[in-house]
Amino acid sequence: MDFPKYEPEYPSIDVFITRFFNNLSKVLIFEQETKFAFPILSLEDSIEIFGQEYIIKNKQFAFHEDAFMTIYYIEDLIKSS
Repeated sequence: MDFPKYEPEYPSIDVFITRFFNNLSKVLIFEQETKFAFPILSLEDSIEIFGQEYIIKNKQFAFHEDAFMTIYYIEDLIKSS
């Protein structure tokens, strides 16, 4: 049986971008570009960025050329309580 070489229709993902935005103002707080995907955070998970605790309020996923983006909208943990 002959198996033809597989040719992908789209290029592979080379970059993973994780962005954290303030949920209310939509201002970018932090962005990280890596060659591997970070574990996905769930809604209501907490994360520390620059010594400040935040809670995940919303998340989105997107593709851009050769990058996969994970976008989180976060709020101060103190304000969310």
